[in-house]
Amino acid sequence: MGRKQSLPLGCCGLSLLVLLLLSLGNTIALAVTPLTAVAQELVSTAALVENGILYTASYEVPGRSGHLRAFSLNGSRRTLLWDAAERVPLPGAALPPLADPGVAALVPQFNDNSGARLLFTNLDATQRFRLLTFDARAAHALQPLLGVATVAEAAALVNTVRGRLEATAEAPMGSGDRSMRLGAISGSSPALVGSSPFAVAAANRDQVLYVGAEDGLLHAILAGRREFAGAGYDSSAEGCGGELWAYLPGTLLPYLKAQPFDVPGSLPAVHVDGSPAVSEVFIDSDGDGRREWCTVLVGTASVQALNKGVVFALDVTDPRAPRLLWETVLPELGLGRSRGVALGLSGDWTNPSPQVFLTAGTAGRVNREGTPDPLHGSYGALACALALTDGRLLWRFAVQYAGAAADLAEPPSIPSLMTATDGGVNGVVFGDLAGRLWVLAPESGLPRGGGPLWQTPGGADEPIGAGVAVRNRLVLFGSGGVDYAADDRTYAVYAVEILAGSARLLWSQPLEPGEKLWGAPVLDRFGRTYFGVGTDQEDDGGRLVVVAADGTLSGSAALAGTPHGGLAVVPGAVVTVSGAGQVDQLGELRQGALSAGTADRGRVRVLSWRVR
Repeated sequence: MGRKQSLPLGCCGLSLLVLLLLSLGNTIALAVTPLTAVAQELVSTAALVENGILYTASYEVPGRSGHLRAFSLNGSRRTLLWDAAERVPLPGAALPPLADPGVAALVPQFNDNSGARLLFTNLDATQRFRLLTFDARAAHALQPLLGVATVAEAAALVNTVRGRLEATAEAPMGSGDRSMRLGAISGSSPALVGSSPFAVAAANRDQVLYVGAEDGLLHAILAGRREFAGAGYDSSAEGCGGELWAYLPGTLLPYLKAQPFDVPGSLPAVHVDGSPAVSEVFIDSDGDGRREWCTVLVGTASVQALNKGVVFALDVTDPRAPRLLWETVLPELGLGRSRGVALGLSGDWTNPSPQVFLTAGTAGRVNREGTPDPLHGSYGALACALALTDGRLLWRFAVQYAGAAADLAEPPSIPSLMTATDGGVNGVVFGDLAGRLWVLAPESGLPRGGGPLWQTPGGADEPIGAGVAVRNRLVLFGSGGVDYAADDRTYAVYAVEILAGSARLLWSQPLEPGEKLWGAPVLDRFGRTYFGVGTDQEDDGGRLVVVAADGTLSGSAALAGTPHGGLAVVPGAVVTVSGAGQVDQLGELRQGALSAGTADRGRVRVLSWRVR
């Protein structure tokens, strides 16, 4: 770990931070602490900073293990609080019962204090998505769902998923516990959920991190215990960093036997790869005819080999007793892999309906009308709206990729929502791999203007892979942020104004050759845009760039590496995490401030350290 110079700052700290760094030139050298372990640890998801705590997820290469760490950031000091990978409960070793206990006896016991992991899955829609414990006790019920020949094989597979080593049909209990039981976190950015401002019963609940992993599980990690005196959270309290439970979508069960549990470097068969979205909604979630405030999480997963997507919704109002609302593969949609969803209100303003807005790649090739055409079609992008209460498909939009993107079974960016003054959605915005910016009507899915509202100059050679930032009619995004984008091209960041049936470019900032934008830009309340860029080569370093509201360049500062998951702009500072796990903190976090870009007069510190 290395600490940078502390320099006097004559006016608003964060607003002039980048200008100050520019004026310093090469007088600041970022310190890099070399890795000492054989395995390389990589970061490809967004860093999260909340109340002075940095949460960062990663995965090891070679290997299938992941990490989810919490650091306390206090001025120039940073302290590792915990790594969830080290606090996953023991898997427990069990044999299947001699007789089938029946599904009714296999409901997950969320108040179980045995100390063993609590994993659960679900039955299909014909069984009303009933939850099923995922342990050896359920081997009789799980055997047909897992597609294995015997109950003993089912028990062995279940024990393997839970974290046992060398479990076989002959020895279903295995030989010991896997030391690393948190799967690789490579596609899902964590979501942090604390107390509810609406649900009375959840007004004082603890903080929980929700994140998907390559083990096919959505993990719920206790992040902070509620402090009643200060109305905050204690992230170092007993139990923090521990796994409360993990959910395995039932749709993934038939493909679980192909999961390469102990094969380093192989791709997962099943993956909870989308970033979960969480929202407070006023719905009837339990079917009693009465609407009430609930906290709902919507996530996406995939069967990698089949390019088959899955969407699910959980009621996590009580994070220690979640309920499954629904799960679907949307067979009529041809759903491929997704980066995630957005949640919003649509419909008549007098009775708005909570909806899920999803973008994904197509599962197979489609024609110009967006219908399947495996012989002559191309892969493409699709978007849809689902009813949040039951997962019903409300509308579908699909479009072919063009040019170099036609053979890529890859998803477009996560959707962002344009909102009206009443809080309702009036536009679903996303960019695709053909360099097109789309704005869809939330009620019908019809594209505003009859087609893409804007196109990058490079088209399919300049894809929009990272997220887009939306404020009122302003949309900000960058190009190039996908693995297969050429390394010798020049990409850019664009600001586009959305009009009634068209769009106009307000400004653009060209990047250095080979630099790409991998995460969505961030806007502060003064209209400044922050983004981190870099090349595919981690040794080349990266840059933090700040652009004023009128599009003029405020400045840029060197980073130790490329922030593949984007950056976090917090009161007084900007925090980035590079692909190699290098953390750059520019500025000094101010405790208790509510909005970014409002730093007090003081001192700027430039810190650089590694997450390991």
